Amino acid sequence: MVDQMMKIGQKENVKFYYNPEEWIFFDDLLKELPILENYSKVEFIKKKKKTIIEYNDYIYFVNIFDYIIKNGTSPLSFETNKIKSIILNQRSRDLRKKLRLDLYDDGMKNNYIEKYRL
Repeated sequence: MVDQMMKIGQKENVKFYYNPEEWIFFDDLLKELPILENYSKVEFIKKKKKTIIEYNDYIYFVNIFDYIIKNGTSPLSFETNKIKSIILNQRSRDLRKKLRLDLYDDGMKNNYIEKYRL
């Protein structure tokens, strides 16, 4: 079914997005949809997991497979880049600290550094 829709989308030169492995922000979805009613984001998601919107000779099909409310626990796939960044920053900080200590120790051993008391 999805393959058929993708072929039709390519043939008719229309936007089509389907990636069940990737999570997106609801606000990014809203940028692509003409929402015509006053709505609460949470209520929209809860009530309209599958919806069809017709507007200006266009038809929008939306199927929300899963969602997480703000401040909820995000899925791991959504947080992977943030986790990588935190780990890399920690490693970088540790390496700089080790380098600074190694330079100091080397300087003390080879009498490149003199200690003075005030």
